[in-house]
Amino acid sequence: MPEDDDVVTVGQYAQVHEAYMAAGYLEANGLEVVVSGSPLGIHHGAYTGQTRGEFRVQVKRMDAEAAVHLLANPEPLADDFDPGQE
Repeated sequence: MPEDDDVVTVGQYAQVHEAYMAAGYLEANGLEVVVSGSPLGIHHGAYTGQTRGEFRVQVKRMDAEAAVHLLANPEPLADDFDPGQE
């Protein structure tokens, strides 16, 4: 992956698995992806002690437009997809 100046964030996720699902989808479509962040990134609910992470999906600056488009418009499942068949 290039220097930090050439990398942009195209998605932010509270859960690490969400970030890796998005990253996997982008990689499957030919983009180079980095997931960064921390599981203790942001506190919400001052008295409850709940925290959520801040995980970022990042791509090369030149791939940002394609990545945003892919994440906003994922491919639908095939018309003949039947989850009951194995």
